[in-house]
Amino acid sequence: MPFLLLTCIYSILLIWLAVKWSSIPTSNQNGDILNSSSPKNNDSPLVTIIIPARNEAGNLPKLLSSLENQTYQKSKIEIIIVDDHSNDNSTEIITEFKKKLPNLALIRLSELSKNSERDKDNLITGKKSAINVGVTQAKGDWILLTDADCKVADNWVSVMINCMVSEELNMVTGPVKGEEKKPFLRMACQEIIHLEFLGFVGMGAGGLKGGIPLMCNGANIGFRKSAFYQCGGFGNKQNLASGDDEFLLRNMHKMDPGKVKFIKDKTAIVTTVLSDSFLGFLKQRIRWASKAFSGKTPLSLLFIIFISVFYCLTGWQWFMVLSGMAELKLFLILFLVKLFAEFVFLYPILDWFDKRKLILWLIPVQFIYPFYIIVVGLASRFRFYRWKDRWVT
Repeated sequence: MPFLLLTCIYSILLIWLAVKWSSIPTSNQNGDILNSSSPKNNDSPLVTIIIPARNEAGNLPKLLSSLENQTYQKSKIEIIIVDDHSNDNSTEIITEFKKKLPNLALIRLSELSKNSERDKDNLITGKKSAINVGVTQAKGDWILLTDADCKVADNWVSVMINCMVSEELNMVTGPVKGEEKKPFLRMACQEIIHLEFLGFVGMGAGGLKGGIPLMCNGANIGFRKSAFYQCGGFGNKQNLASGDDEFLLRNMHKMDPGKVKFIKDKTAIVTTVLSDSFLGFLKQRIRWASKAFSGKTPLSLLFIIFISVFYCLTGWQWFMVLSGMAELKLFLILFLVKLFAEFVFLYPILDWFDKRKLILWLIPVQFIYPFYIIVVGLASRFRFYRWKDRWVT
């Protein structure tokens, strides 16, 4: 039976990812994960933090305040915000923060675009373009990326840079968790979103530990500027609206697998804003899924195809059981096997993030996820959707 075989393979994959996640060394939580050779004070390298932003006036103060509190030497931090054609008051907010952060610079893509909005062929736009411009302008060889709707821990720069420098890495990815806003009627939606979100973090970290660059989150990435150019940056995927993080991860990993690492340190956690509506969440997942089959390594592509087929078949099995055309007993046994494997995979991740209660949503998710995967997968194939007040493909 295909469903029996796929369920067994799926369960083995999740348990393998759980083992890999647990095998990642957890550094101490004081911001110094290195030995005595860690860069200190005047020996600290210059770091450039690049923040692509579009219409993030409501979130920028929170991020910039967290960057103001970094324990890393202030004179060795350069902050570049690359504004992607915002039409809100982001510029005014950034200008005000320059009084507190003299090392803060603003680059506006609208000013770099030839002939402005009239010439669409020469318009410089999109997150990848923003990052490319930021890297070009960066003074430091050590680059950190985060998103404008995030906030970072006080030791974030120290932990990320110390790890890259001491271990001579080309790229690091870090942990990201959600910041939940909990109006009563939306709490369930956000809890389910957060459960999936942290599952993705663990899947990316476990896969990388196992030698397969599955995914990472662009809200918490560090790399060497020289390595960025050496690996080709985002390659030929500049035209896609999403996927900057994963394309860079795979190019870096392809160039030198031993120099790409996930940092499992709680003081390096970046907190991002979760969608507070199911529609907003769905739009984001469609955007993510739109690049699911682009630029994959053979193993990661096989993984994505397998997961897609498995959940489609799971949805079909639900239909078959409810219509009386499939045996209920066997389906329930396989359902419990799948549930057990997902628990084994998710609980250590949730435990590390201190989000153990989210595991309670695992059972309700069983009845939603197969159909959600099908809807998102089909919608993403159109590659034409609205994101941040702009139609993208």
